[in-house]
Amino acid sequence: MTPGAIRVAVVDDQPLLVSAFSALVDAQPDMEVVLEAVNGRQGVDSLTARARDPQSGIDLVLMDLRMPVLDGVSAIRELRAAPATASLRVLVLTTFDDEDLVLAALGAGAHGFLLKDAEPMTLLEAIRVVAR
Repeated sequence: MTPGAIRVAVVDDQPLLVSAFSALVDAQPDMEVVLEAVNGRQGVDSLTARARDPQSGIDLVLMDLRMPVLDGVSAIRELRAAPATASLRVLVLTTFDDEDLVLAALGAGAHGFLLKDAEPMTLLEAIRVVAR
């Protein structure tokens, strides 16, 4: 792990997007991906396990909303409800430009919201802003 880097988790059910987001983030000198999960359940379970070890903590979660097993809004609610993960910063990424979905994610405790078609530099800046 790079000292001082923003430690990012990527939770998305599309492997190609996980790879792309991870490559983009890892290419930044001030960021690194430290966890990848393929659905909300795996994300919550992995984040909860890592939160118990301060050495392997995570600063920010990139969270998809529409996933199998456990959707992103439900995953955010679970993260907020558990003391070990309640303070995680969550930036939602989705392909759906749906106002109700945005409000549900923000109401569940997300700190920001971006569409997946955002420019890469916009995503990187959003990660930096939300992580602060």
